[in-house]
Amino acid sequence: MRDKLRSTYFPVIIIALLFFAGNVRAAFEENAGARPFGMAGVFTAIADDCNAISWNAAGLVLVDKTSIELIFSKPFLGMDYDNIYSGDVSLALPLGSVGTVGAGYQLLKSDVYSESTILLAAGVNVFKDFLSLGLTGKWLGISYTQNDYTGIDPLFTAAGYSKTGYSVDAAAMLKFGKTVSVGLVAENIMSSDSLALGTLAYKLPVNYRGGLALRLGDFVPGIELSYRNKDMGNEYVLDFAGGIEWWTGDRTTAIRAGAGVREISAGLTYMFGDIGINYGFSYPLSGLSGTFGSHRVSMNVVFGRTSALKNAEESKTIRKINKMKIALMDLTSQNIDPGIALVVTDLLRNNLFNTGRYSVLERANMDKLIKEQQFQMSGCSSTECAIELGKILNMQEMLVGSVNKLGSKFFINARMVDVESGEIMITATAECYSENDLADACKDITSKLIKIDIEPAKAAPSKKGKEEESKKQPQTLKMKIAVMDAQSQNVNPSVALVVTELLRNNLFSTGKYLVLERANMDKLLKEQRFQSSGCTTTECAIEVGKLLNMKEMVVSSVNKLGSKYMISARMVDVESGELTITATAECYSENDLSDACKEIAGKLTKR
Repeated sequence: MRDKLRSTYFPVIIIALLFFAGNVRAAFEENAGARPFGMAGVFTAIADDCNAISWNAAGLVLVDKTSIELIFSKPFLGMDYDNIYSGDVSLALPLGSVGTVGAGYQLLKSDVYSESTILLAAGVNVFKDFLSLGLTGKWLGISYTQNDYTGIDPLFTAAGYSKTGYSVDAAAMLKFGKTVSVGLVAENIMSSDSLALGTLAYKLPVNYRGGLALRLGDFVPGIELSYRNKDMGNEYVLDFAGGIEWWTGDRTTAIRAGAGVREISAGLTYMFGDIGINYGFSYPLSGLSGTFGSHRVSMNVVFGRTSALKNAEESKTIRKINKMKIALMDLTSQNIDPGIALVVTDLLRNNLFNTGRYSVLERANMDKLIKEQQFQMSGCSSTECAIELGKILNMQEMLVGSVNKLGSKFFINARMVDVESGEIMITATAECYSENDLADACKDITSKLIKIDIEPAKAAPSKKGKEEESKKQPQTLKMKIAVMDAQSQNVNPSVALVVTELLRNNLFSTGKYLVLERANMDKLLKEQRFQSSGCTTTECAIEVGKLLNMKEMVVSSVNKLGSKYMISARMVDVESGELTITATAECYSENDLSDACKEIAGKLTKR
């Protein structure tokens, strides 16, 4: 009877174990995700979603929203031994500027054997926008099905049917500007040998991976090198793979393809708002035949930008603060329907009210008061006009801003103005790729305004304390500057206007400059009867600067050569006429011009 059982089950188990070892990398070694699967595993240098937990924990810092992903995989569909599947679930939770933590569970299962992994990962910013580091700890479990054969085999009766162990991965990600990223991972740098079953050794070997990716707007090509142990022996092999990812302009659809030494792959994604459906396909180039390839499907859901704990703490702070009376000016628009700007204004009005921090004047009441005061709203878009209106409405602060579009990317810029002092207190910017996402961008703007506004309120000193503090610390005077309209070459002039506005906002956000707004600039030049049309030279900028009583002027241009956009900017001292600093930035898509403007502002500030 025992001989019959051995002859029946022994070949099945041996074939299954060889199948896992030789063709299907076990759950311990197979990284999660349908998105990387469709790029032949070219993801170490990309790793910007939940899949970073198993691919490159350092990439978790790129995840700016709480996200969860569910994955199902069917390896080698059509094989005779077909009852094999795997599943994964992962969660990423951002912790602000410090980094992001994540957790996951992976399972690979068949009729005779299963592997499971619990993952805990963390990614931290070491040098922001340049270097991040990550660690992934894994609790590992293997189990064998108890059946007629394993029940009488001495190997299993002596050693048991399941084993557990642990492993640790270390990771790093380097970013060179907005385009180039490099990922490095060392897998299993620490691991236990407790997975061994009797005389069958089972210790995970150290493997190494490195990747390079180029983020060229909506197009992301990459390469991957891995130096991995072959079949858990002493032999190592070097694998190479290349992959691409391309998103449509509205960021709703993506297609992928990849090829490596052992496989070719393809994949796609479709986004339904904050829910994404991903599919990946891989076909082996050698070693197996008679299969329809491996298939992987996942669903990822994005929940929000801040943790519940953080929101709770901020809510406690808000309740302690008296509500501030504010009103919102209609946002201006560039390259979009003005009706959209009105909708965005209403969304911001509702969101600010819902924070519980502000007493927000309703649009109907605002219009009624303006009509009673016979105030002329036409062309009232500047900070000065907002201040004048705020005094009429008896508001403490006014919100002004704009909604613009570059390529397929929408930008919302907002700033809070103190009615009494006339100072701009807070600025905030948010971006999105679809009109459908403008509501989320408004929530983002609101959370940024609250975050910036709460910090001073938490530790606001008394009047006496302020006076004592001012005696101790010398006041840093902000430099008064104005930004000329950016000139354009091979670029739509409306794009140059949006770039000018982005530069103006980013320079103000540095905290180093008092930036004259466009509407105020036009008003002053009109009063001086100065003709600014065609004023593009440095000499003309100096003349304008003297009329406006500015310390320095910013002159810039936006040009395009081939598929590359280039922004050049220079600051001119109005009194001496000398160039004080210059800066340039490049990108490959209109969508990335906002990042280029941030880069320009950062360079102009460093002197």
